[in-house]
Amino acid sequence: MMRGILLALIMIMGCQARKETYENEASKPVSKEPSLSYQEEGYDSLPLASNFTDLPLAGARNIGEFFDHRLVFYKVNRPGINICGSKVNALVLYFIDSTLVRLRYEVDRNVSNQLLDSLGLSRFKPLDSLSKHLLGKRKVYNKIKRQLDSRLSNYELVWRKGNAVTRFRVTNGTVDSLGHFLFYTEMKGYKRKARELETHYNYLEATLPG
Repeated sequence: MMRGILLALIMIMGCQARKETYENEASKPVSKEPSLSYQEEGYDSLPLASNFTDLPLAGARNIGEFFDHRLVFYKVNRPGINICGSKVNALVLYFIDSTLVRLRYEVDRNVSNQLLDSLGLSRFKPLDSLSKHLLGKRKVYNKIKRQLDSRLSNYELVWRKGNAVTRFRVTNGTVDSLGHFLFYTEMKGYKRKARELETHYNYLEATLPG
């Protein structure tokens, strides 16, 4: 199970050409696993579902804790990782009950087309009216040029494999304090678990005596 979850993290980093053609919302399975470019810190190999105490987190700093310290965030600036040749400016790690459930990479440029060449398009999620319109017209992806429509500026690409979900979110032209290009890899059900924590602690707060 651990190998299957780790695969989703490893496979995101490739930029090799892919021979299959794409549809708007589905593609054939990827035949090759991409490679990762990194430095010495070890942030290239942080398997989801790992315990906090088992991870090499030198240089990481705690940036927030919630729900009685059960949801914890750590951040690493300049982790020395490249995604498709694009530098990762920061890496944020999400822990629930000391288990690594999500990683968020802040990338310095749009690598959508390179990721599609490597991984194929599993799902295109529009985030504005233009992307919705192009998706409806089946003009999101140009099969001949092997590229997304250059007019797209707000969207998310989603891949699912085993117990992991990976995403690449582009938010050009909007004010976004988290950055314009964000890559995520997370355990399936992470958002549901976070909502359960929030509901539980809101309930406790509401029922505690004044």
